[in-house]
Amino acid sequence: MGKITFRRLDESDVFLYREFILTGCRETPLDVGLTEKEWGAKNTYKALEEQFRQHDNNPGCFILGAYDGNKMVGTLGFTRNEPIMRRHIAWIWGVQVDSQYRNQGIAKSLFKEMLIRSRECKGLEQIRLKVRSDNEKAIKVYQSIGFQFIAKEPGVLKWGDRYIDQFWMMMSL
Repeated sequence: MGKITFRRLDESDVFLYREFILTGCRETPLDVGLTEKEWGAKNTYKALEEQFRQHDNNPGCFILGAYDGNKMVGTLGFTRNEPIMRRHIAWIWGVQVDSQYRNQGIAKSLFKEMLIRSRECKGLEQIRLKVRSDNEKAIKVYQSIGFQFIAKEPGVLKWGDRYIDQFWMMMSL
């Protein structure tokens, strides 16, 4: 592994991003919450290009990528709420780290980079996320950054005969 770099994704990253998430859907569908077929149908190249275009120059909406050279090894999405009464809240989504790069601090570094960029969002007071209740490693990372539990949503996912709860977590800025 070389030096990991972090940057905001743009339209030129659509192919790598789509392939990265589809790989995650194949390898660990519970981490994504969708099957490869479901995510791929919704997130075509054209749809992703449009999404990335809409994010350009918007500090309240971005996707960060972690790279080992030219290889994408991690992602984190950030979206600030648009409605006036909810603009004090932003959401984290799409946190994914390549299975070969896990346990190396990449997710934590993505969060640190996100926190730096979130300071551009005037009036932002809270950052929230949702995480599977059985994803202990992710929960430990989120707690180490300052996220706290605020709710439990039972049976959000069903994989075979297994129901999986989801925790809502929040960090105050």
